[in-house]
Amino acid sequence: MKARVTVLGSGTSHGVPMIGCTCAVCRSADPRERRTRPSIHVAVEEGPAILVDTSTDLRHQALANGLDRVDAILFTHSHADHIMGLDDVRRFNVMQQGAIPAYADERTAGDLRRSFSYVFDPPAEKSQRIMCDADQDWIVTRSPVTGKPVVKIYKVNALNYHKGSAKL
Repeated sequence: MKARVTVLGSGTSHGVPMIGCTCAVCRSADPRERRTRPSIHVAVEEGPAILVDTSTDLRHQALANGLDRVDAILFTHSHADHIMGLDDVRRFNVMQQGAIPAYADERTAGDLRRSFSYVFDPPAEKSQRIMCDADQDWIVTRSPVTGKPVVKIYKVNALNYHKGSAKL
């Protein structure tokens, strides 16, 4: 199975360059030294599009990289630079006309629900809803029959995602 991994952002929690910093990297004219906050997008060929974290720069990252689909979101932890772009995911909900499953450990899921209760509580429009599962075994793939995302197996660990045993 082939996948395209796009590093949407690889900067620090402050981004690079950092406000008020005068180091050589932050003053550099090299465009490679301009890095947004951390997030990646994994597009599996003939399969799902998975977003890892929703950085505060998500809108800019999605536009700059032409993202048009997110089938699932994996949250590594609940630091602001990894979750505060969640509100921008609502546009994907509207385009895809449905909820997008999100996976996180129990602490992160709780922090997300506190920070974004309006996203998780059933809103007037179901298309702008995100489902969050804590500590689930999962894998997202596409059904060969319907083409829709299907949850299978993987293990979520607070900061790492590990492939688990195959079980359908």
